[in-house]
Amino acid sequence: MLRKTLLLLAMFCFKIAIAQQDSADIYCQTKISLLTCGPGDELYSSFGHTAIRVQTPNFDIVFNYGTFEFEDPNFLAKFVRGKLPYFLSVERMSDFKMAYTYEKRSIYEQDLGLKCAEKQAILEALRVNAREENKFYKYDFTFDNCTTRALDILNKTVGNQFDLPKSVPIPYSFRTAIHHDLDNGGFAWSKLGIDILLGAHLDRKMTRAETRFLPAQLMNDLNETKIRNQPLVAARTELLNAPERTANNKWIPSITLGSIFLLLILLNFMKSRKARTFNNLVFRLVLFVTGTLGVLLVFMWFGTDHYMCANNMNLIWALPTNLIACFIPFNQKTRYYFQVVFLINLLMVINWAWLPQSMNLALLPVALYLAFKSYRVYAEKSN
Repeated sequence: MLRKTLLLLAMFCFKIAIAQQDSADIYCQTKISLLTCGPGDELYSSFGHTAIRVQTPNFDIVFNYGTFEFEDPNFLAKFVRGKLPYFLSVERMSDFKMAYTYEKRSIYEQDLGLKCAEKQAILEALRVNAREENKFYKYDFTFDNCTTRALDILNKTVGNQFDLPKSVPIPYSFRTAIHHDLDNGGFAWSKLGIDILLGAHLDRKMTRAETRFLPAQLMNDLNETKIRNQPLVAARTELLNAPERTANNKWIPSITLGSIFLLLILLNFMKSRKARTFNNLVFRLVLFVTGTLGVLLVFMWFGTDHYMCANNMNLIWALPTNLIACFIPFNQKTRYYFQVVFLINLLMVINWAWLPQSMNLALLPVALYLAFKSYRVYAEKSN
C-alpha cells in the first residue's frame, strides 16, 4: 500500500511539474539520461537493469519499466505462463538510488546530448506511457524488457537522428549471452534450470540489435552512437560503485550430477538382492522425476506464452511417458519401451555436441544413466 501511495504521489508531482515546465518553456534546462544498473544477488536481478532519469529545476525522477506486483494473488501462475504484466513506474531519483545502495549494485549514468525539442518529445512520450491505461505491457526477457523499452522511447522520438552500431558481427547466441551473466553471478544451478526450461530458439545467433536486451550491451552501444556527427552520450558518470562479480562455480552442477550418476551406474554391478532392489527403486525414482519434468516442459512449450520454451530437445531424455513407466511392472511386455528409451538416449549422447540445441553438460550423466539402465532392463526382460 505504501509503495502504491508513493507511486501515485510521484505521478501527481510529475504531472504538475510538467505543466509548470510547459508554461515556463524550460525544456532546454532538462537533462535526460540513461541509467544502467549492475547485477544483483537475486536471479531476477542478475542481468542488470535499465531506467530513464529526467532532471529539471523542478524535479528529479526515474522512469522504470521493470516494475511488477509481487502482491498479485495470481503472481506465480501468471509468471509461469508468461502472462505477468510489467509496468512503467515513476519514482524519485533519491529513492531509486537508495534501493541500489542497499543492494550494493552499481549505477552508471549516460547524459544524452539532445536538443530541446528532442527532450520535449521524450518527456511527452514518457508521460503518455505512464498513464494508467498505457503503463502495463507483457514482459518478454529477450525481446520486450526494461532495457528494450527504454531504447524504444529513444527510437520513437529521436531515433531518426542517430545510428546505433550495426557493423560488428555477433558470433554468439542468446544462450551464450545469458550464460555469461549467470556464470559471473554464481547462478550455476539456476543456469542449469534455465537450460532445461528454454529450448532451441535460445541458441539462435543474435543480430547486433538483438543484443541490446542486455543493459550493459545497450550502455556500451550508446557510447559508440553518434547524433549529428557528435557523440550521443555527452557525459558518463558512475553514480554508485559496486565490486565486480567473478564467481567461479559454474562446474558444480556437472561435478555433482556426474558423481551421483556415476555412483548409481557402478552400484548396478553389485549382485546382492538388496543392491538390485535399491537400484530398481532409484531407477523408478529417476523415471518419475524425468517424466514429471517432461510434462512440465510440454506445458511450458504449448501452454504458455514463453517463446523461448518451444522446440525443447530436453524432451529427448525427459520423456513425459517416463511418468507412466515408473509405476508399471518391468516385464517382457514393457521391455520394448526401455529399448526405445535406451536408443534415443544413446543417440543423444553420441550426438551431444552436434545437437541443434546447446545442452547443459550437467545433463550428460543423466542421459548416460537412462541409456545404461534402460538397456539393462530391456536385456534382462528379453531373456
